[in-house]
Amino acid sequence: PEERDYYPYWHPSPWHDIAVLTDEPQARCGYYQSESQNVKAKGYCSEPEFNNAEACVAGDGAWKEQPAFEEPPPECVGGMRSRDNHNGNVRNGKPMYYVWRIPDYVSGRAVLRLRYNITTADLDPTALISQDEESGGPASQEREITDQFFIDETFNDRDPSTRRRSIFRGGPPILANDPQADWVNLGNGDEQTRLLQLQFNTAQVARTFEDRTHTFLVRPRPSSVPLGARLVNYNVRGRRGNIV
Repeated sequence: PEERDYYPYWHPSPWHDIAVLTDEPQARCGYYQSESQNVKAKGYCSEPEFNNAEACVAGDGAWKEQPAFEEPPPECVGGMRSRDNHNGNVRNGKPMYYVWRIPDYVSGRAVLRLRYNITTADLDPTALISQDEESGGPASQEREITDQFFIDETFNDRDPSTRRRSIFRGGPPILANDPQADWVNLGNGDEQTRLLQLQFNTAQVARTFEDRTHTFLVRPRPSSVPLGARLVNYNVRGRRGNIV
């Protein structure tokens, strides 16, 4: 799991969080703010193949922590609605925007990162990929999927190599790449003749669609400008580049 695909990330990051805009502020903002490295230490393993403390210790690694940045949590607000894949103005007739007051402690060259994340509904409790074939219930015996947003290492497949070579019959809830099964129930007793393969790349599930960075300079306030005066940085909207 790459850092660019998940927020907040479990591993230490150099990025200091400014703001989060979400279409579910009541459900998500508390989590985003409490899990930000602005306010919470982040752990990592001395053996880089492990991404949680339990697996790290079991693999003879040492779990270490990087302290929080000791900064305010990111502001979290409801984003203004826009239709899918729309690059123009939104409901108020202006582009989607956020007004950021640059803190006094920021100076010199800075890098601003803009991320657009989505969390898909591929892991809903009622979805086929999260059903156990025998019971029809959630496939994980360790934790039920009550919210597809909160998927962690407890949903890891305990034997992924075997499952990738076998016909998919439900559970664990996270699919392997390109699973094969009789998805539309065409079986006539010979399961092998009715197999269909889903072109499914797990690296493309709940993935970041955009990740852009901009660099700029933050210069000291001129001595001729009073401390109480408001300085505004005006920009113009340029032409957008390629959508990737």
